[in-house]
Amino acid sequence: MSKRRGPNKTVGNGLGDVGAAVDSLAPHVPSVEVPDFGSNTPEEMDKLEEEILKQLPKVGDGCLAALRFLDETEGRSREVNELPQIQAKVQQAEDHIASLTGHRIPAFRRAACTAVFSHYLDGHQPDQVTPGVLEMIAARLMARDVLVEDDGPIRILDRTFAISDSTAFGDQEKAEIVEKLRGLTRMVRQAMRTTFRDEARVLPENDTMSVEQFLGGEEGIVTLGVPKQLNGDDRFHRSGTVSLEVRGDRIWALGATGTIVDLVNVVRSANGGTGLFVLRSSLQENRHPFVRLPEALIRIFINFWWLLKRAIASAEIYVKHEALKVDPRVDITDEQFFLGRRDTGTAFVSFKDVWEIPQPGDDPKKMPLWKAPDGRLLPHIFFLVERGRSEDEETRLRIVEIPEHLDVFLGNCLEEYPDDFKRLPQPLSALLGAIYGQVANKAKRAARIAKKQTKIDEPE
Repeated sequence: MSKRRGPNKTVGNGLGDVGAAVDSLAPHVPSVEVPDFGSNTPEEMDKLEEEILKQLPKVGDGCLAALRFLDETEGRSREVNELPQIQAKVQQAEDHIASLTGHRIPAFRRAACTAVFSHYLDGHQPDQVTPGVLEMIAARLMARDVLVEDDGPIRILDRTFAISDSTAFGDQEKAEIVEKLRGLTRMVRQAMRTTFRDEARVLPENDTMSVEQFLGGEEGIVTLGVPKQLNGDDRFHRSGTVSLEVRGDRIWALGATGTIVDLVNVVRSANGGTGLFVLRSSLQENRHPFVRLPEALIRIFINFWWLLKRAIASAEIYVKHEALKVDPRVDITDEQFFLGRRDTGTAFVSFKDVWEIPQPGDDPKKMPLWKAPDGRLLPHIFFLVERGRSEDEETRLRIVEIPEHLDVFLGNCLEEYPDDFKRLPQPLSALLGAIYGQVANKAKRAARIAKKQTKIDEPE
């Protein structure tokens, strides 16, 4: 891990100074006797409170000094760290941190744990936080017994964590630490997305056929997106872009970007470098085929097979999405449909997010409007919708066309309805309301940008 552990890299000008800082700031665990509150007078309790509050800064400073000293020794040579006096100081610092984070007085324990989190989480710059650094931070926090791997609110890469109850943190303090960790995770994800996008732009340079040609059964090289599997097995939550070569009925992996890289690299290097292939015909089935492979490769093959299933399903939806966007029936934009209130016209509309469908037991009164009743997450929502006039001159709404994967979701919403979102059946009512919000926000952002640009262009 990087030597940087907090806003300050060192205390003093060298190991001697840092070691001295450990001794001088907090050479011993702060000692406060907690008498029996049942026999305490208010005056004695005031003194007790004053003593605890007076020593809290010393607890935090001592913990930070010990942590910085340990950082300093990590960056030194083996020859220095072999010195008995340095080893003794290291042990003293470790014992000091452990005694503070495990202190019997909750206030001291809380102050020490706050210092530990601050030391590892504060002061990071976006270009310093990599997946490896994030994993190392999690490992260090677990080693200090302030973070536990559990089904908690903190997700770091593919693992979930919770703040240890031993920290004596309240809900507000836990929420602040959770937000710090999520902030670091967002830094990593943003950097990874940027890297993946750059790499994904390069992969199609070797393509010899389009996605449509691939789906039509042709041979050659093609690049496909691999979305996350939003529901079900966590093993399939990785995503990215994969380059494939089709020769006859065999599909081979040529390369990948994103979080599927490790799997694709193993697929390519398997069987002594010849790689694994999947029969295109097998992807028409709903279950992977039986294969004769070494046991270690069977799971790799199965995961690769499911990766291709997701990629092909996504490609089919993408082709339908692009076809509906340019459908000759479309004669107004989504802004004109939602914001212009034109009397007649057909628009291509899409929900640019994942539709969250409530789980059994959710309170319907507390469900956000963009939820609908089926028990899973649903991406790729798009369709054609028309506003027209009826014989009595009232404006009416109807869905013109939906892609096949939305048949179950919107199949009960294919009639003609009054031009009032609130009077539409669910989930169409909630869905159009949510898309309206997205389109309105997009228009507001465009207006703000145009206004700023106008000010820039105005002569002084």
